[in-house]
Amino acid sequence: MAVNLKDPNAKPSAPTGVPNTAWAWNPTLNGGQWVRSEAAFRRERGGTDPASVIQNPTGPIGANAAAGGAGQMSEGSSRAIIRDFLTQIGLPELEDLLYQNLIADQDYSPQRLAIEVRRTPQYAARFPGMAARQSAGMPALDEGTYIAMERGYRETLRAAGLPTGFYDDPTDFARFIGADISVAELSTRVQKGYQAVAQADPSVLASMRQFYGVTDGELAAYFLDPGRAESLILQQVSTAQIGAAAARQGFGQAADRTAAERMQRLGVTEQEATQAFGTLARSRELLTPLDRGETALDVTETALGLTGRNAEAQQRLATQARRRTARFEGGGRFATSGQEVTGLRTT
Repeated sequence: MAVNLKDPNAKPSAPTGVPNTAWAWNPTLNGGQWVRSEAAFRRERGGTDPASVIQNPTGPIGANAAAGGAGQMSEGSSRAIIRDFLTQIGLPELEDLLYQNLIADQDYSPQRLAIEVRRTPQYAARFPGMAARQSAGMPALDEGTYIAMERGYRETLRAAGLPTGFYDDPTDFARFIGADISVAELSTRVQKGYQAVAQADPSVLASMRQFYGVTDGELAAYFLDPGRAESLILQQVSTAQIGAAAARQGFGQAADRTAAERMQRLGVTEQEATQAFGTLARSRELLTPLDRGETALDVTETALGLTGRNAEAQQRLATQARRRTARFEGGGRFATSGQEVTGLRTT
């Protein structure tokens, strides 16, 4: 609403629909114009949340634009608004530059503030994930959401005990934001990936090293790498756990990466693998041919049989157990081991 008046003190009525105390008359702006008062700006924004200063990275900015008013900050209020916003997004050094630009054009709108701050190299360096998302065709984020995600990442990593200085600066977080990794997904990577291996039996880490070439020092970076899909990470952890279960029972060579990955794809859990390989360790006689009428049983397929995922192997195992029972002492036990084969009691 702009008017040209000979008397700069004369003015039309304030915009309707909001209290007059929310408006201030600026006789020098565009020949005379109503603008939002500093008190209104602070009241609308609560004076703290940067997301309330710039809400939408591409559209109308700020609560005052949504209020349907003139969408302008007075010259007196603009400095404080600019200072508050820049301080909260970590760019206080831009205050003088932006203030001078807004004064030069007599444009104190939040839209202009957004344009001016986002075109600076300092902004690009502070929010590198914005450009990464744009390049990937992802929806834009407002600054408040971006900062909240950084905070969530930092808290998640610190809670996991990762050292200060590891994945905790804007460049590191930009890789997560640019790859659209949520705080919840990062938490999953940390808990079910990094911690599941780092805090497990050393044999699990040994399997990760053997299967995927991941050393102790590379472990955290491996699981947090945004270029590595979460689903693949969890599959590899499960595979390493299965391989470790086999190795702990002395079947490490037989249950190599290929075998462990096959078991993982069939849905075998670490607990099931531990039980199956434990049973085979107590009943190794089953794996060695009793006579020329038998062939050696494959360790992996036999373990799958014990978990109920290979019916043929399960049947072969039961048959060889019955033959040994008949030859030795009967009753489903082996005279040489004294251990019952779980799930394969003879009748």
